[in-house]
Amino acid sequence: MQPGRWCIHADRVVVFFPNNDINKARRMRISKAVEYGAIWAQNWSDDVTHIIVDRGIQYKELIKYLDIGLSVRLEIGSNRPRVRR
Repeated sequence: MQPGRWCIHADRVVVFFPNNDINKARRMRISKAVEYGAIWAQNWSDDVTHIIVDRGIQYKELIKYLDIGLSVRLEIGSNRPRVRR
């Protein structure tokens, strides 16, 4: 992990979608997120603060996967959606 001031993802619990490291590019993103202080959640929980989605994934696919209604606000920044409750 990077030293203190470089831990830009400290206190962030992230889920990737799809949430595995089979894809080489996703594995690299997971590795970098953890290197900079994030915690990679293997399963969904109330602690998750961010969802990082592969390009090409449709919003409706994510909503179906998460089994949540459209009442959840989804913020998109840097091509990566975040769920805010």
